[in-house]
Amino acid sequence: MQDAAYQSLLKSRRQQIHAVIASTLEAQFPEVAETEPEMLAHHYTTAGLADQAGEYWLKAGQQALKRSANVEALAHIGRGLQVVASLPSDEVRLRREIHLQNAMGVAAMAVKGWGAPEVLRAFSSARKLCEKLGDSNELFIAVRGEASYHLISGHLREADDLGRQCLGIAQSANDLSLLLEAHHQLWASKFFLGDYQAAEKHASWGIATYERGRDHRLTYIYTGHDPGVCCRNFSAQMLWIRGFPDQALKRVREALALARRVSHSVSMATALNNLANVHLVRREPEAAQETARQQLAVSTKFDLLLMAGAARFNIGWALAQQGEFEEGIREMREAVAAVEATGADMGMSFCLCVLAQSHGQFGEASEGLTVLEKAFGITARSRSKYQVPELLRTKGELLSRLEPAGGAAERWFRKSLTMARAEGARSTELRAATSLASLYLDQGRNDEARDLLGPIYAWFTEGFDTGDLVDAKALLDCLR
Repeated sequence: MQDAAYQSLLKSRRQQIHAVIASTLEAQFPEVAETEPEMLAHHYTTAGLADQAGEYWLKAGQQALKRSANVEALAHIGRGLQVVASLPSDEVRLRREIHLQNAMGVAAMAVKGWGAPEVLRAFSSARKLCEKLGDSNELFIAVRGEASYHLISGHLREADDLGRQCLGIAQSANDLSLLLEAHHQLWASKFFLGDYQAAEKHASWGIATYERGRDHRLTYIYTGHDPGVCCRNFSAQMLWIRGFPDQALKRVREALALARRVSHSVSMATALNNLANVHLVRREPEAAQETARQQLAVSTKFDLLLMAGAARFNIGWALAQQGEFEEGIREMREAVAAVEATGADMGMSFCLCVLAQSHGQFGEASEGLTVLEKAFGITARSRSKYQVPELLRTKGELLSRLEPAGGAAERWFRKSLTMARAEGARSTELRAATSLASLYLDQGRNDEARDLLGPIYAWFTEGFDTGDLVDAKALLDCLR
């Protein structure tokens, strides 16, 4: 009866009623407008008042993001964009559309992944509109979002250039929030470019500057994850690379503790992902597997496609480290396909390297080399130096399985060693030195093996219970 009565009203009368309801809620029930903005958005939309509707759809989307209702946020913001499209093309419409497009970019990052085309489309649209209006604050958000897209999709130089552009805008504005987000972009791009010294400088600035009460709000404006969690995640990865495995574990646990305090799904998933990674490079597969399962649960609950794929890869990697090569390889392959489907490319070369190692250990060295060539192709295309010494070492290991008496493996081990030393990547230098020293031992070149491995092992001051250092010590004991 209610539906029949409603349909019997003229459209103009229905619009008047919805307008009265919306304005009454707004004026007399502000708590409803604050807690249920989608209700006012619905009434203003049906009333044909597109500007007010767009404002409330944006608020509804932002509120959903804060609740980690990411799919709901996408729907609300998408509805807002549909509504404002009916407005005349004036400054009011352009500003409303800019805000909605930037919010759409953040929501799409969470649901579809930072490298998804929807992310670039939203932020690029916002940037073009900002340039028309000369809106520098919203322009920063759009450029920052485009930089994140280019980073994850494997366009590192573009990401770094945009990051430096963000830093210039932030410095000119002398705005602490903008500065934090500019450094946020640069610690990521410098890391994947292999400029670990610069990356560490930017991440250290973030750790020293970030304040949870003041800065967590940036999560919902820029890249959909907490900058304080992110700088600790990247710092942990760099600490491991530079040869501090215990400090790396401590730092990534700090990231996870912060993610739990801010209670944000994407931030939690990224922290769990990095904790699993640190456990895996420390060769602690049981702890990594448990962490990755937690990561998968969070990612599945909150519809985080990229993070779910990354979690499955970590589970497969952990299985392979525990000797379950067939199941681990299958899981890693399926996870790689799932991650690639989101448009993500950055970090993929190292994933393929790990997969290639597992193929080699499973007696499939030729297949491992095929996978590894794809990894080298990604690094060449993106110009990333991230974990390239480990790719070089892995090629040597796979060749040594195919040609135990050949000299090719030694050349690749030496390339790995040289590059790791140049980068100050002590953990990967230790791995390369151990592989080469093991080869020397097999060839009866014990003195050369000891002279090579001894100094790098002696450099370490922590992590002596981790797999790499345990293996290096055992090898040195054989050489005495």
